[in-house]
Amino acid sequence: MKKAAIFCLGETVFDIVFDKGNAVSALPGGSCLNTAVSLGRLKLPVHLVSEVSDDFLGRRVQDFLAENRVSTDYLRMYDSGKTALALAFIDEKRDASYTFYKMYPSERQLIVPAFSEGVDYFHFGSFFSLAPDSRKLTLICIREALKKNCLVMYDPNFRKAHLDDLNRSLPFIEENIYFSDIVRGSDEDFRLIFGAASAEDVFRKMSREGNKVLIYTRGSGQVTLLSNRLNINMDVPGIQAVNTIGAGDSFNAGILYKLYLKNIHRAELAQTNEKTWRSILETAAAFGSHVCLGWENYIPESFALKMISGF
Repeated sequence: MKKAAIFCLGETVFDIVFDKGNAVSALPGGSCLNTAVSLGRLKLPVHLVSEVSDDFLGRRVQDFLAENRVSTDYLRMYDSGKTALALAFIDEKRDASYTFYKMYPSERQLIVPAFSEGVDYFHFGSFFSLAPDSRKLTLICIREALKKNCLVMYDPNFRKAHLDDLNRSLPFIEENIYFSDIVRGSDEDFRLIFGAASAEDVFRKMSREGNKVLIYTRGSGQVTLLSNRLNINMDVPGIQAVNTIGAGDSFNAGILYKLYLKNIHRAELAQTNEKTWRSILETAAAFGSHVCLGWENYIPESFALKMISGF
């Protein structure tokens, strides 16, 4: 049987991060790119499904992905337009607010992955999956993944800046949840989307769509996992964060990393027990915490090496 691969679909941007008025880092970003880079540093077979311009920043993104062992087979390079730029401004709580500069071609395209039957993992999310000019492309990839019975994981990554678009986006978010086996989001995501005050409120909405797993995070506080069989609450150790960019994305990478290592595919998901899920959540929390200790959007290479070596 073909070895499993992980496919991450989402927007690619180039992040310039400011702290106290000074630029402190300039690196490739985007929610699913961040997840893919963390997995690449762990030497897992991961592909980024995205798009960048064939300009200076786009070529830098392409080189950076290759340096971090992320396959660019499904990274489309377009000729017209520019690679998207994101300015991130760190506040006193070490959270970021963003200003985006985007100049996409008039016609958006993606290279649709060649998924393998029953063994691959497909992760998607953020505003890329909701935006009018990329929604159809997202649906094509989701449907191809489902045809091949891939395990599908979704992170809405919905922020205050998107609230004006919520009425249009909500049906798409609900559709994304319907298609997904695992939904991982923050309390902020679900408060903005559904007005939900708890993980239980969110799961009641989700469970109407079938046998789902909800992973509900609260920053540096508790993590809750809910399914039709399980109700798990775990405390996450507090840290002194430098910044929180990429924390949720790397949490997602931790989930995918453990699913891959434990060979848990879509068919096995419903039978996965509490002990296994606790191990997955502990790893995911460690991934998220380590990202907050520096200025990169992904797990540090030193941490990845420790994970690979078993220390």
